[in-house]
Amino acid sequence: MPKLYTYAGKTFEIQEVMGVFDRDSDGKIQLLTGKDERGQDVTVDKAGFMVNNHGYIVTKEGHISTRQGKILFLNN
Repeated sequence: MPKLYTYAGKTFEIQEVMGVFDRDSDGKIQLLTGKDERGQDVTVDKAGFMVNNHGYIVTKEGHISTRQGKILFLNN
């Protein structure tokens, strides 16, 4: 697999930013619903990390981040 880079030129592994999901018979990821700290519905992966509709781990502000919370891409 080719190296992936952030806008700042730093490398990262796709596994660092992708949530963990089950897939349906068509191969589409099964998004789960959870609650954030304010009780709002959010989309989460199997480990409870908040994700966007593409399955990338995000912060509460919507920035794509690693499981450790390091922001790799800012939400526009």
